[in-house]
Amino acid sequence: MALNLKQINVSDSDNIKLDKVNYNFDQLVTNSGGEQGVIGNTGATGAIGVTGSTGPQGVTGPQGLQGPDGPSPDSFWKKIPGSILPGSIGTDTILPKDDGTYPYPPVVGIGFLDTDPQYNTTQPVVNGQSPYQWIIHRKNHFNANLRLTSDASGNNYFDFKMEQDQTDPTLSKLVMGFKTLSNSKIEWHAETHVFRSNITGIELMTIDDNGISYNVDVTYNKPVNINEQLIVGNSGGGIDKIATSADSAGTIIFKDVSEIPGTVPYGTIVSILPSIFSNASNFISSETVTIPGNTALEIRVGGGATGSEYEGWYLCNGKTWRNPVGYALHMSPDLNSFAYSIDANTSTSPTLPIQDNVEVINQEITLIGGADIHTDADHTGGGAYNITASVSTSSVPLYPTSSTNPITYVIKQLPQIIYLREPDMYWVDSGGTGSNFNSGNN
Repeated sequence: MALNLKQINVSDSDNIKLDKVNYNFDQLVTNSGGEQGVIGNTGATGAIGVTGSTGPQGVTGPQGLQGPDGPSPDSFWKKIPGSILPGSIGTDTILPKDDGTYPYPPVVGIGFLDTDPQYNTTQPVVNGQSPYQWIIHRKNHFNANLRLTSDASGNNYFDFKMEQDQTDPTLSKLVMGFKTLSNSKIEWHAETHVFRSNITGIELMTIDDNGISYNVDVTYNKPVNINEQLIVGNSGGGIDKIATSADSAGTIIFKDVSEIPGTVPYGTIVSILPSIFSNASNFISSETVTIPGNTALEIRVGGGATGSEYEGWYLCNGKTWRNPVGYALHMSPDLNSFAYSIDANTSTSPTLPIQDNVEVINQEITLIGGADIHTDADHTGGGAYNITASVSTSSVPLYPTSSTNPITYVIKQLPQIIYLREPDMYWVDSGGTGSNFNSGNN
């Protein structure tokens, strides 16, 4: 019988070759071919053919059968149905299920991916306690850890956010606030509010019905408006006393009007008791100073003691009192028969001295009764001096030229002081011709 076989060409593609082989095989079987032979060995895999064009999308097949139900939420949450009694709202309550294995309620943590370390980590126990009961972890694509809303707030809400500070990445901060700040308010209800240091544990501030107590220094950078009574404690308060500044920092103390030097006009000269002037709490009567070689000795003896009620008052010694800040000059008259002696600075290190020996003898007697006051600056070695002042209040008799009915005049020599307002001033007399600012006879 003639067989209709197809010729296999070298130029045929693999698919065509396969089709021709299958066709020729079918011709042999159909036209009484021999028995089927043993299956031969699998040939080598041919080269991958060229990918054909994508065919048109087929018609959507019929929907498959519904799969089995997933795990019931009852395995994780307990549901307590709301009451159906008349007048009740009927809201269901759900709780994390407690399987009774441990005598503690379960912990709830949200916001973790299964790739986060906390996802499969059991809480460590510290001092018999777990760190948290409920944790809300925030990924960066969420704006806040927790948002509170209500029907009454409309479109407004309140957010709690845990994040790193933008200016200091090492600083963690908690940010709380409303979406809309206008027409919003935070109320805290408690008998006592306490702000406590997490470092020392001390109470920094407490608020209760009795008031606000600050246990640390408080700095106000804006004006403070007080609509009721202001009470300043521990400042020597008393009836009819006046609040004054005790130092350059603005510490407030209360003084009587008579204690406030500022009520005395600049340049006022008064007589005082010798015992008051000699009291070191009122006036500087002695001091020990060390000066460099290129500076004249600055003498503050005779000035009112800083912080005392005589601060700003100075001895009327005919010298120019100088303010160390800005070097303001304040002249004073000699109303005290002022005399003084200053030893020369013999030190030659580190620079040559300009303070020369000075001896001023004053035998004049001021008729207004200026006391005899003498200041000694004794050189004790190096650039060190020991400066002291002494007051003589002896009576000086005056006799008329006529011997008929002679009258004895007595001059009461009391220390004369002048109010120059500025504290901590000094005078100098270098005794030489040095060019330093502090040199000169005044």
